[in-house]
Amino acid sequence: MVKPLVFKGDKKPKKRKRTDDSRDGDPSTKNSRQEDASAPGAEGVENDDSWVSAEAVADVSGPVMIVLPTSPHQPWPVMPTARFLSCDKHGVLSATTEAVSPLESFILVVTESAEFQIQTLAGKLLSANPPPASKPNAQAELRGDAETDAPNTTMRIRMQARFKPRIKELKAGKAKEKISRQELEAAVGRRLEEDEVKRLKRARREGDYHEQLLVLKVKGKHDKYS
Repeated sequence: MVKPLVFKGDKKPKKRKRTDDSRDGDPSTKNSRQEDASAPGAEGVENDDSWVSAEAVADVSGPVMIVLPTSPHQPWPVMPTARFLSCDKHGVLSATTEAVSPLESFILVVTESAEFQIQTLAGKLLSANPPPASKPNAQAELRGDAETDAPNTTMRIRMQARFKPRIKELKAGKAKEKISRQELEAAVGRRLEEDEVKRLKRARREGDYHEQLLVLKVKGKHDKYS
């Protein structure tokens, strides 16, 4: 690239610095943009497909995986084609039926360790017996005729986080807490001090947001006419 001639005594041109959109240099505007970018919306809460463990019968909803406590990363083998898990009177499990009958109905029993025993309508439990030592690469034997005190009847149920009530409430609460300074100032109708912003955000968490908002609005009017 050809550079222009420079003579002794010429002043060097000043480089222009990129300025922020807010020329008054107010850091609150920049902070509000950062909060807007990082705030998870309701859509993120609804589409959380991460897998978590169910801890109560009421948690079990939506797609689930039944896993062994000793190998939590090994899912229960089922067909992903809208078939129902079934257990016949001999304790043989399958996942090929398209309709729900008593054979496809199970009762979940929560254990003290927040794991589950899965009971058939015949009163038997699902079990996963490990392969014999002579065949370490074989799959576990899955049955549905174990007695109540039989070993290997405790399972974990993994489910998507968006279906778990406690996590849904927690994430919805966090999403509700995420509100920018700019939005708060627009609601009050004036610029807010740092302690006022914290006060309103705390009020959103504790449920008295509208009351605190009204207090700040009235305070703003008093300050205006005083």
